[in-house]
This record gives sequence, structure tokens and C-alpha cells, in this order.
Amino acid sequence: MIGFDFGTTRCKAAFIDSSGKPNVILNLRGDPYTPTAVYWCSTGKKLVGQDALEQGYTDAANCLRNFKLKLGTTDNLLSNGEVATATDATEIVLGFLKETAEKQLGIEVKECVITCPANFRDDSKQALLEAAKRVNLRVLKLVYEPTAAGFAYTLNKGADKKYIVYDWGGGTFDVSVQHVQGAQITTLATEGVPQLGGNDLNECIKNQALDQFAKKFGKTPTAAEDPLFHLDLDQRVEAAKISLNSREKVPVVVHCKGNQAVFEISQGQFHHDIDPLIQQTVDATDRALKAAGLSANQVDHLLASAWST
Repeated sequence: MIGFDFGTTRCKAAFIDSSGKPNVILNLRGDPYTPTAVYWCSTGKKLVGQDALEQGYTDAANCLRNFKLKLGTTDNLLSNGEVATATDATEIVLGFLKETAEKQLGIEVKECVITCPANFRDDSKQALLEAAKRVNLRVLKLVYEPTAAGFAYTLNKGADKKYIVYDWGGGTFDVSVQHVQGAQITTLATEGVPQLGGNDLNECIKNQALDQFAKKFGKTPTAAEDPLFHLDLDQRVEAAKISLNSREKVPVVVHCKGNQAVFEISQGQFHHDIDPLIQQTVDATDRALKAAGLSANQVDHLLASAWST
């Protein structure tokens, strides 16, 4: 049986070996994670992961990303005349992960567990299960992401403690209060913000960069007008956000149709801009503690789990 961590921006697959140790399955590139992206080729072929992102640089309109948040809807995500819903895209990603696991482990994968946000709507869960069914995967359990993080951290620790799992992913935020007693984990309360994640932090930097470019050159193209420009800027912004972990100031280059502007973002400005977003997570954590009947000083540990922060 395989476990799939199906994230908004990245996915992982893992298994428990004969000694009881969890192991991440490397994809065919040798990477421990696969970007959650699908590219629709004109020939009908589908590219997944990093291959999809690289192809998206030349044809961004047919590169689907962040579709996890659309699960449960019937929205068509393509603009080339074909029809593809978030369920269709998820089916392709899960099929790719299943095939990768089978090639790497030399076994047939029929059963799995899949993580999902704790605040996932019922229709989103059903769409995820439907996508798995289409690739002949029997889902034994959908595990809430903060619960999975709690299991991973406390595995074999055997302690009687209470934890807050602060789980900020690429597109969703979950927080749960858990009581761990040996191998048993009891979730006392769960809260979250359905559409808040690392992508929103990126948008804070991106919006400032676009404003600076517009001030200098009059306007910037919309994502519909120039998807390649926005895809390129998204990559630059992601790199800048990561660099701000260790650098006081980071430049962001905005280049469009021969025009170029350099916008500099500082740690202080970034922290100021994202403060309202951080406060939403703090409020959700306070609600979870209240629902669990605990105060912060009654919690032994805070576990921070993040993909894109």
C-alpha cells in the first residue's frame, strides 16, 4: 500500500518498508516530490510535474496548476477547445504517481491512502476519490493533512503529549490540536482557511512588482493576455520569497515585451505585507484551541508543516 501526499503545488509518494520505516519514493527524475502540474499537448499526450512546467514556458495556457482548489467543480480549465476539469487533471497526476511507484518498487499498486485538507468540502473529497478510482486505485482512507503530519512526527515516540499542527501548504491552511498517547492520535479540534497558502504569500510580492512595472511603463498584461509573462514572473517571485529567508533584500526582475523593471523587496516589507494573512492563521489556531478546550500553555509542542512558505 502506498501513501500519496496530494498537495496544491507538489506531491509525494511513500511506503512503509519491511522494518516499519517510512520511505519517500523518488520520481523518475530522482526527485522526492513532483510538482502538481499537467500540460495538455496538442497530440493528446499529457505531461506531468516538472516536464509540464517546463513545457508551460512555451505554452502557459495549456499548463494546469493549482487545480486542487477546483476539485468538486465542473469548471473547464482549458482554453484550447478541449475540456478538462480539476478531477481530470487530478486523475492524470495520481496515475503518474501510481505508475512511478510501480516502476520504482516493482509491484502493482492497487490500494492507497491520500492526504487532503482538513477543511476540504465533501464534493472535493468525492472528486478526489473519483480521480483515484479512474486509475484503479482503491482509497482505503483520506487522511487529513495535519493528522498525517502529526503521525509522521510522533511515529515511535511513545509520548503522552498535546500538539498543535500548523499546516500551511501551497494553497490551503489547516490547524489541528492533537492528543498523542503512544501510537494513538486523537484529533481534538480542527480549523483552517480553505484558500490560503504559500501561493498567497507569492501574490503579495507579485502584486508589488506588477505595480512598479505599471508605474514605469503604464500597464502590465493580464494572465489571459500574456500567460507566459505571468508564468515567468511566478517563478521569479517564488525564488525571491525563498531568498528572503536568508537575505535582507532581494531584487525581482519584471521583463515584458522588451521593457524591464527591477523591484526590490525587503524582509521588513514582506513581513508587513503578509501580516494580515498570518493573522488569519493565528485566528484559526485560537479557534481550534478554544474548540479543544485548551489554552496555549497546555500544549506541549507546535509542529509547523509547510510546502511553500
